[in-house]
Amino acid sequence: MPSVDLAGHVGGLVGGFFLAGAFSVPHQYFNLRRILYGAAMLLLTALFLYMGFDRADEPTDPATANGIAQYYLKQNKQEEADKLFRYLEKSRSADEYSYTLMAGQALEKKRI
Repeated sequence: MPSVDLAGHVGGLVGGFFLAGAFSVPHQYFNLRRILYGAAMLLLTALFLYMGFDRADEPTDPATANGIAQYYLKQNKQEEADKLFRYLEKSRSADEYSYTLMAGQALEKKRI
């Protein structure tokens, strides 16, 4: 999964900067800058956790959604496949959406 690798590295970089700002001020225990860095670090952590868990039920990329949608179509689970089609429409991946749509139509013709 290329998105996990990139997100992990960027998150580590941003988190490292905030940790350095919050903990590396020598001989100053209650400095305003430390408090602001700490508050920003907690706020970003909460935001990133919310964003991560909010999107936990979505597939990671259109190609994965495409494969899962085809599986659902073969199993005659049209409602589940429609959910993934809506995801593909929102993802703006025309290639994957077109492929899925044509494959779904081909399966329908095959059943008739």
